[in-house]
Amino acid sequence: MTTDTNPPAVTRARRRRKHARASELRDAALALFVEKGFDATRIEEIAARAGISKGTLYLYYPSKEMLLQAAIVSPTLAALSKVCPPAGRDGTSADVLRRTLSDVWTHLQDETVGSVLKLAIAETRRFPEIMEGWLSGVVTPLRSLIVEVVLQGMDNGEFRQMDAQVVAHSLLLPMFMLCLQQSVMDTGTLADRRLDEGFIPLHVELVIQGLAPDPGHPGARSASRAFSSQWASRP
Repeated sequence: MTTDTNPPAVTRARRRRKHARASELRDAALALFVEKGFDATRIEEIAARAGISKGTLYLYYPSKEMLLQAAIVSPTLAALSKVCPPAGRDGTSADVLRRTLSDVWTHLQDETVGSVLKLAIAETRRFPEIMEGWLSGVVTPLRSLIVEVVLQGMDNGEFRQMDAQVVAHSLLLPMFMLCLQQSVMDTGTLADRRLDEGFIPLHVELVIQGLAPDPGHPGARSASRAFSSQWASRP
């Protein structure tokens, strides 16, 4: 008769610790890659910051390149996956579009996302798969989500017929660009920060107004009030 030397509770604890350790390694690598650059960062430094040995690090990530890709994709997906699918389907398509974009922008404000985007752009020439991972894992799912909502609005007559892919791109691109700008430079003055904070809500409102088939449509008449209320309630 064999005796189980690893009771279920102990096994579960070890699994949780293994998962946490991988996350700690990604966080340590991302911080060092942003601070020093990929080439200047040594594996030993990443292991030391994560509080493990170099040999243990290689059990999780056999190469620095694999750790780079994990550091770029994983934290971003964890944050942005929370907005899929849209938070609630009640109300007009414009309401759903507002809530979705407000959620996306909230998550893009996380400084980790800006660091990830900055690093992905910096290393994309040498490691094109890094940017491919960002596009396929983050940008494409978000764009598909926006396209779905826009097409629903077109089908029910709330939005005019336009290229939904272009509409989604025009809504998301400024968000990513402003996220990148905030991670690269400090705008400094209070006036500049207020301008940044107000840009995305106003831009989204302009696009939603432009999607309305005519000024008298119910979706267009309620757009400004509903939009202001949605963005004012953001944390």
